[in-house]
Amino acid sequence: MKIAFGNKDREEFLRLVAAMDDNEAAAMFYNILLQGDEKVNESLLPYPIKRLDPKEYKDNPYFINVRPKAKKDGKFRLDYLKKPSHIGFVYDEMEVKGRFYEETTPFGYFDKPFEFLALLENERIWMSVTPHEINTMKEPIAKAKGHVITLGLGLGYFAYMAHLKEEVSKVTVIEKDSRVIKLFKENILPFFPHKEKIEIVEDDAIEYMKKASPFDYLFADLWHFAIDGLPLYLKLNKFEEKYPSSVFDYWIEPSMLILIRKALIILVEEELHHTSDDDYKDAETISDEVVNALHFLLKEKEFKSIEELLEFLKEENLKSLAKTLCIR
Repeated sequence: MKIAFGNKDREEFLRLVAAMDDNEAAAMFYNILLQGDEKVNESLLPYPIKRLDPKEYKDNPYFINVRPKAKKDGKFRLDYLKKPSHIGFVYDEMEVKGRFYEETTPFGYFDKPFEFLALLENERIWMSVTPHEINTMKEPIAKAKGHVITLGLGLGYFAYMAHLKEEVSKVTVIEKDSRVIKLFKENILPFFPHKEKIEIVEDDAIEYMKKASPFDYLFADLWHFAIDGLPLYLKLNKFEEKYPSSVFDYWIEPSMLILIRKALIILVEEELHHTSDDDYKDAETISDEVVNALHFLLKEKEFKSIEELLEFLKEENLKSLAKTLCIR
């Protein structure tokens, strides 16, 4: 990477780094709340917390119509859990605004216990249908049409909501875990009003995509968090070139692009101090791998001003960059 920043550019870059540090501080604040049992309210400072209306979610068609009985099968348990009142949680995708990409975490709570469907493995939540899943899937559900492929079954929320649409003719679900498929077919699929639209294929997502028939829309939902999903996301997005007439979407993609943006800022900061290739050969974390990969991918990239860098960090440019980025 070639960086030709003047003094003013360097000052502006320091403001960008400071904004990234502020984003990290906010993330740590919310993580502490998520790991504890401290009750929250709208006046809790220094970061915003919103009281949510449970009716907005309980009126959801899946919540109303998909009501399987609680069931235990070996180490798996399908059951209804409750979010305690005034215990905070992330309820939507990260928001990014401003010149220096300031991040906002949609963090909220209910003032009464909120019931939701979940699948537990060894008494740990493995899959669930919560406000976060509902909100982060609104846009993909709205875009679904024709023959839809969804990578990952979960509790069938996306498949259910997509198959209700008249403009969706078929939903093909790719799931490699036969236990999840069995549980879904026996306990959740019976609540689908248009079962004839649903096709379930037991296969690995990457292997399936190598041989998939033409389709109109694809939604990938194979990860729990952005950091664990990033390696697979960077593999799946390479298939967009193979299916140019199809539309691809990825669950919590904005959060994964945030990780790439942070890695780029870290890389620029390091390369301003004249690092070498040897500094980017070892990695202890996924974030390290991304920084290392970006170093070699962008060796000939030149930034003559902070404005060029800020433009490069926009989401649409990061999506294009991600299609050429490989880790692991």
